[in-house]
This record gives sequence, structure tokens and C-alpha cells, in this order.
Amino acid sequence: TPGPSLPAPAPGAGTGAAGPAAPSPPPGPLVAPPRPPTTVLACDTTGCWASDGSRLQKVGPQLIGPSGPCTVQGSVLRCP
Repeated sequence: TPGPSLPAPAPGAGTGAAGPAAPSPPPGPLVAPPRPPTTVLACDTTGCWASDGSRLQKVGPQLIGPSGPCTVQGSVLRCP
């Protein structure tokens, strides 16, 4: 019994007859997708945990992040 037949190759396939490749457009600037806002998850007497995994120290009524004082609007955290 004969085996299964294979389809014939497309015309010009494998012969290098495809012609020159079209130039690709230059790469654009890389833009990071917007990050969701950082929020305060939980607090204790010495500080708070933020949704990005960072720990913020309480100094009086203020929260201090790695780059300085932060502000909290509702649960949204804004740090420099």
C-alpha cells in the first residue's frame, strides 16, 4: 500500500526566488505600560506595607518611603 502523499511545495519555495525582503520599520521608543497606583495595604504602630511590597516608616503622622516623605490620598500612596 502506498504511504500518505505530501502536498507539493509552493512555487518558488526553497529556491531563493522570493525577492528582496521589505525593510522593517525602525524600532520606536520603548514605553512601559502604566503601573497601577500604589496603595496602602496594612499599617501597624511603626509603619505601613504598600501594594508594591515596600515598607514605609511612620514618623509622627507622616509616612516615609525610600526617597522621602509620602502622601496618602484615600488609600492611594504617592512617594517621590
